[in-house]
Amino acid sequence: MFGSFTLDAAHSTGGERCAVMTLEDLGNGKFRLTGVRVGASGNAVRQDGIFAFDGGDHPDGAGGSLAFTRVDEQRYVVVSKGPVRATAMRTLTDDGATLTENADGIDDGDAFHASRVYTRGTGTCEP
Repeated sequence: MFGSFTLDAAHSTGGERCAVMTLEDLGNGKFRLTGVRVGASGNAVRQDGIFAFDGGDHPDGAGGSLAFTRVDEQRYVVVSKGPVRATAMRTLTDDGATLTENADGIDDGDAFHASRVYTRGTGTCEP
């Protein structure tokens, strides 16, 4: 689950131009998530926070909160509360190379479904 992942925009339906996220294991059940996501309009949303797979709300550094719950060794659920409210299931492939996210939520009053595919490895994402 830990490492860096870069959005494969060609195989994703979330509308983002680019996105990069890194999950760093801090030990004692905690991890740091840093990331940036740039939408089709060019607006960037940055996240940076310390989280745990405890289902509790933790500030995400972007004006909202995230809650993480581990389902098993390859899947976890993320609930976001803030300007965008969503629930997403993230699934890591057996080889650890691909992370898929299926999300449903509300953004600016409109319901959405997004399917995002991330590949392991560092990338860049600028507005």
